[in-house]
Amino acid sequence: MVEEITPADRMVFEPACGHAPFLTGAMRWLRDWDATGESATDHTYMRTHVRGVEADAFAIELAKLALTLADEPHGNSWAIQYGDMFAPGVLAKEAKRSRILLSNPPYEAFTGSERARYMRLGEKVTANTKAVEMLKRTLPHLPPGGVFGVVMPVGVLHDKESKDVRKLLLKDFDLSEISVFADNLFEHGDHEVAVLMGRKKRARSTPPILMYRRVREEGMTAFKERLAFSWEREVTPLRFGGNGSVDLRLPELDEVWMYLSAAPTLGEGTTGGQGLTHKTGSPSGNKWTLRDKPRADDAVGFANVSDDLEICGLPNCVGINLEPAVIDRPRSGLPSGNAQVLLNYHPVARAPWRLKAVIDTKGHAITSSFSAFRPIVGGPSCLCIWALLNSPIANAFAYSHLAKRNILVGTMRMMPVPPRSPSHEAAIEQAATRYRTLAIAKAAAKPVPTGLFNQKTPPTAPPPTDAEVRTALLAMDAAVLRAYDLPVRLERQLLDLFNGAERKGVGCTFGDYYPAGFKSLVPLHKYISAGYRDSTADKVADRMKPGESPAVTAALREAVDAFGGED
Repeated sequence: MVEEITPADRMVFEPACGHAPFLTGAMRWLRDWDATGESATDHTYMRTHVRGVEADAFAIELAKLALTLADEPHGNSWAIQYGDMFAPGVLAKEAKRSRILLSNPPYEAFTGSERARYMRLGEKVTANTKAVEMLKRTLPHLPPGGVFGVVMPVGVLHDKESKDVRKLLLKDFDLSEISVFADNLFEHGDHEVAVLMGRKKRARSTPPILMYRRVREEGMTAFKERLAFSWEREVTPLRFGGNGSVDLRLPELDEVWMYLSAAPTLGEGTTGGQGLTHKTGSPSGNKWTLRDKPRADDAVGFANVSDDLEICGLPNCVGINLEPAVIDRPRSGLPSGNAQVLLNYHPVARAPWRLKAVIDTKGHAITSSFSAFRPIVGGPSCLCIWALLNSPIANAFAYSHLAKRNILVGTMRMMPVPPRSPSHEAAIEQAATRYRTLAIAKAAAKPVPTGLFNQKTPPTAPPPTDAEVRTALLAMDAAVLRAYDLPVRLERQLLDLFNGAERKGVGCTFGDYYPAGFKSLVPLHKYISAGYRDSTADKVADRMKPGESPAVTAALREAVDAFGGED
């Protein structure tokens, strides 16, 4: 898009330029494109085509030094303007004369005194943050064909204050890229950021393809070394114009969620919500709220998700004061007396495995550290809901739609669930029961520390092995995935999301679904089946006998049946 701008019009502007990293990079572009071959001419051209504004005098000196070093042996005479970019007319004036806008502006909010000062100067601040205000004051003034590349807090893609900016981008601009980065992109700062690139629409221009990309936390090194993205997809900007909020977010594994968009949702088959909160500050009459060791007459329930919580177990019981005087919001936290599935509110990990759901058969009281999902009459059973919420589908859904935020009940209610099927639900419940039986038996066989010795009750039978528990867990996941009936390509995309991620609290060392280097598209339920294991090349060769063609034919037929006729 920059190359389509004539050389004379390639005016680059970086507001809040700091030490001018974008201007320094742009100068290298301009030198590559300007083929005059005369160094002095190049320098003169660069001085008139590279501009910045910065309020910090020391940063300006660093910026000029960086540009001078990049363009030696010429002098330190660069057009870095000292001043406040939010002073009346500054950004509009520079944007009108520019064709290339590059910026990583400050993300902080305006203070009350700053707002009052700009009001007195004559240009009112209309946004909460400086990043959004910068966009509001520059994008409308870019000339047709002008291009932009900005680094923004990820909230710009969806928050209320940026709605007008998003409408402007979709109406007057051709977006070419939205890239979302984890919060370790920069050495200092913990913001998740989005890079937006595009061009002001012009007559008879062909809109570029919009690439939506994401770099996960574990993929940051690969991005910095070779610009490798963790996930990317081509989309049309029309995808974002159909909702009232003009939300520019695209969840990872978007193809999976699009395929499941017509499926029922978790909220249609369950009730419940987040647990209760107590009043802050000193409780009324100095009454207690929580007791780690419940007393005999206390209402007991669950208040915290410990690091060692197992999905086949329960959190530690605590005493919870349920008197109305100390409760701020009861929500769904009061005892129900009915079976419910409890889900952690705070993610248990930053990686994709971030959910731990447990079954509470007695319907205890819960605090806001948990959300309760309770089956409705005629809906899936509690056991089935538990298997769904611990599945790769639920974990991927939370990871894709909530980023690093908490596990919001409203979002999880929108999670797709399989259409009702007695056979699929029976298979899920059977697999879940077996897995729970093995995981609980394995946990019960662990030594219990007592004084200086580790004592345990002699088992009546050998405890389940780690491999046996993992096999049962894989079978439960496979039963859930089979109920969703995803195309095998999309199922593999889903499962590959979890490669290298630790799955905590499942009673075994889990690892990845498929071994490294395994490229065949085989659904999980077939991959873990005995028929598939017996159809590998080595197994088939073992069953072949020289000169006995029926044996060969039978072995090949077994292999074909194991694949189900696929691939």
